[in-house]
Amino acid sequence: MSSRIDIKLECGDVDFGQSLVLDLPVYPVGAVIRRVSIKGASDILGVFDAVARTCEFPDYFGRNFDALCDCLRDMEWLQGSAYVLILADASDAWKRFPLDMGIFTIVWLTAAMSWRDSGVPFKLGFEMGPTPN
Repeated sequence: MSSRIDIKLECGDVDFGQSLVLDLPVYPVGAVIRRVSIKGASDILGVFDAVARTCEFPDYFGRNFDALCDCLRDMEWLQGSAYVLILADASDAWKRFPLDMGIFTIVWLTAAMSWRDSGVPFKLGFEMGPTPN
């Protein structure tokens, strides 16, 4: 029995599951696929820091939702034919600051709309359970 939830929206996809790394579809050559644990994040700033580090955001990243959207819509420093970000160990973050995690998801989907116009897949996944070995 699978505990995966796959949300397909016109602007992009968001997946929730126990172990998404094993379920990734095949992406084109040059796809940027990143996975980062947000287990120790005590608030959304911790999530921003993990994503900024993993996605190699520029130093000017402002650690807020507007800056997140700007960086996600640009990504010129990290060229790819597709983008996939998996936030591992996400269940605690969703429990502790669900509103901020929801806004994070909306910001991601807003950026995904821009990428869709260019034909570039832009996916977000939340691994809710234990990390794979």
